[in-house]
Amino acid sequence: SNFGLTGCEVLATMLRDPATNLEHLDLRYNSRIDDTCAKILANSLEDNCKLEDIQLHRNNAITTNGWETFIEVLCNQSSIKDTHLSNHTLKSFGPITLPSNLVTLLEMNSGSADNTEAAMRKILHHHVLFDMERLHQEWNLKLLPVAVRWFDRARGCVEDDRVPGVNARKLSAIFQFVRALPMMFVPVRGNAKRKRSVI
Repeated sequence: SNFGLTGCEVLATMLRDPATNLEHLDLRYNSRIDDTCAKILANSLEDNCKLEDIQLHRNNAITTNGWETFIEVLCNQSSIKDTHLSNHTLKSFGPITLPSNLVTLLEMNSGSADNTEAAMRKILHHHVLFDMERLHQEWNLKLLPVAVRWFDRARGCVEDDRVPGVNARKLSAIFQFVRALPMMFVPVRGNAKRKRSVI
């Protein structure tokens, strides 16, 4: 087949369209789909939450560089927020040899009950530290119960995964949050104390 750069650019435009409902894409036996084409297709999936399967086997033109773009789209590790906003929908490229870390991400997507669970697994796998102080500045006291519930649900999501220390990270996050709280009281004359509003 001669489905190459131009065809991938057209497909990418379609995949970026929020109205697109395409779930399966068969691009087998396309020797002209190379790393450039792979990057175009991968980048078009950043906001796509419908496409689950791209059949790319019988195509040897994509190298490690091309697959790396898909890895970045499936799990952007720049921040917890970026990981949460990554693509959690794509599940398969067909029977093709892939980099091991890409296989792991596809398995997280396919083995999760929904996109939220897939995001939790990726966050716990790729982010050891949670910057609760920064989040506290943005959300104040509203965040703490949300964070506790998140860790409780996350622990259930990764029971079968090899993700160590979920409880330890939960306690660490709570500690960071409390440490970031402003002082509740300030001393005044003698032993009396004046209550100070939380900022």
